[in-house]
Amino acid sequence: GSAASALAVALGVALAACLVNNLPAAIVAAGLLSAHPLTAAASLTGLAVGSVATRHGSVATLLALERTGQPGRLGARRHLLLLGSAAVLGTVVAALVLGWRSPG
Repeated sequence: GSAASALAVALGVALAACLVNNLPAAIVAAGLLSAHPLTAAASLTGLAVGSVATRHGSVATLLALERTGQPGRLGARRHLLLLGSAAVLGTVVAALVLGWRSPG
C-alpha cells in the first residue's frame, strides 16, 4: 500500500461513480473492501467524493431533483466543471493522505 496505489484505486472508483452512479459502483467496489485496509479506504473515498462530480453520480441527488421537479440550478456542464474539479481534487488529496498515513 502506497500513496500511488491509493490514488489509483480512489480515482478509478471515483470515475466509476461519476459515470454510472454510486450504487452500481459500490457493488463493484465492494470486492475491494476485503483487500488491504488502504485499498478499502481509498475505494470508499473515491466512491464518496466521485459521486458528486456529476448529477447522476449520486442517488441522493437524483432523488432530490426528481422530488423537487427541478433539474437543478447548475446546468450539467457547469455542475461538472465546478463540482467535478472539486471532486477530483478532493479524491487526490484524500488518497494521498491515506497513502502517506498508511503503516504499510
